[in-house]
Amino acid sequence: MMKAGEDGCEDKSTPLSPYKRKVHSDESAENMLRLMREESRRKREEEEKTSLRYRLKRLSYEELVDELSRAAGKDKAIKMEVALEMSLQAAIDVGVHEGNKRATELRYSQMDNIEG
Repeated sequence: MMKAGEDGCEDKSTPLSPYKRKVHSDESAENMLRLMREESRRKREEEEKTSLRYRLKRLSYEELVDELSRAAGKDKAIKMEVALEMSLQAAIDVGVHEGNKRATELRYSQMDNIEG
């Protein structure tokens, strides 16, 4: 029985590079490029939103209203979305704080009832 390479024929095929992604038969190079572009676009949009959140946090209410009223088109939609996300998170944070405060008050009143 011969082992691989003993028959005088060497395997000269190049091994697949671990750095290259295999393209499956149902996935064309065009689809790969499209997917890479979409992923890049999503990352870029998320970075822009993060930067915008940081900038909007530093504005006063009047400055924020002015910023939103001057924006137009897609830029305005993005700014409005980020502003709404920020206000919702603020409302949740305040609600949690108020809820915790109320729970603490109830706990103390229950302890007073037990002691008294």
